[in-house]
Formats: sequence, C-alpha cells, structure tokens
Amino acid sequence: MIDNPDEWVGMGVWHLQTSISIMNLLINNDLVDLGVMKTLIEEKAQQSGSVNEQALWETYRDFLNPEINSAANIPQNVIRFPEGEDFV
Repeated sequence: MIDNPDEWVGMGVWHLQTSISIMNLLINNDLVDLGVMKTLIEEKAQQSGSVNEQALWETYRDFLNPEINSAANIPQNVIRFPEGEDFV
C-alpha cells in the first residue's frame, strides 16, 4: 500500500507517460487498425462519466488525426512483424 502522497502522484504521472508511449508505439509501428481504434476511443468518450474523462479520450483520439500527428498517416494494415522474429 502506498502511504506517501508523492508516490501516488508519481504513479499517476508514470501511467500517463506509459499510455502516451503505448499510443505512439502502436501508431508508429503500424500495430493496429487505426480506424477500429478510433471507433473504440470515440465510444469510450461518449460513455465518459465526466467532462474531464471525455476530454482525455478525445485527446487520445487526436493521436490518430494525421493533421495533428503525422505518424497517423501510416498504412491501415493490421499487425506487421519484422521478418525472422518470433513473437509469442
């Protein structure tokens, strides 16, 4: 159990950094169908319990907007792995 409030802050910031890194990884490496991802994110935004939660989901959706994030211009192929590597 975390007793120090600074540790909670650090954990919150770490999770935000991680989610941003994962979004960039998924987009930059063409690991997901961006159209499906956008649809799911928009559904989450509509189901939000607060304005702040909705704004956060909409910010994630902006990662998929090529006008804002040029990495979103990648082809819409799903999961491409480098040749010769095994992924389990």
